[in-house]
Amino acid sequence: MLADPRLVDSIKGEVLLSILEKEGSLPDGFANFVRLLIENDRIAAVGKIAELFEAKRREFEGRLHAVVTSAFALTDEQRAQIQHDLQSHYRKPVDIEVTVDPDLIGGVRIAVGDDVIDASVRSKLAKMAAALKI
Repeated sequence: MLADPRLVDSIKGEVLLSILEKEGSLPDGFANFVRLLIENDRIAAVGKIAELFEAKRREFEGRLHAVVTSAFALTDEQRAQIQHDLQSHYRKPVDIEVTVDPDLIGGVRIAVGDDVIDASVRSKLAKMAAALKI
């Protein structure tokens, strides 16, 4: 809806604000911020702005963000174990985001900032194929 050129910016802003207000109270000035984004044709950047804000918030709080990609959905116990292991390794609180990618075949791939731990079956098969070519 926000990318639809047929809609007037003021309508986009009011719809977005009404959705956000249903989620809870908005901080002072936030409605004006959204209106400013719409007036300057920058509403498409709201997702990136939220992402950057969350990164800065985590940095301020001393938290890390890990993206855990698994071939299958993880159980709550598996999520908790991965989170515990990462917090023990980095000695900081870690928020994890879990995604599913069946192309991994099995195992997991974990990205924490620039660090990547690839324990997927796909990765191991690729390493084996490279070793056999030599």
